[in-house]
Amino acid sequence: MDRAQQLTRRPSNEELLELYALFKQSTEGDVSGERPTGFDFKGIAKFDAWASKKGMTNEA
Repeated sequence: MDRAQQLTRRPSNEELLELYALFKQSTEGDVSGERPTGFDFKGIAKFDAWASKKGMTNEA
C-alpha cells in the first residue's frame, strides 16, 4: 500500500510545501531562475520553500 494512502489526515499547506521543497532539492538540486512576482502567491511560496533548502545534498 502506498504510504500516502495511509495518512489519517490531509497534510497542512506548510507540510506540503516542505515535502515539495525536499523533493525538488533532492531531484533537481538548488533552485534556479527568477523568483515569481506579482500575484503568483503559490509560485512564490513554492520558490521560497525550495530556496530554503539551497546547499542541501540529495542525501541529507
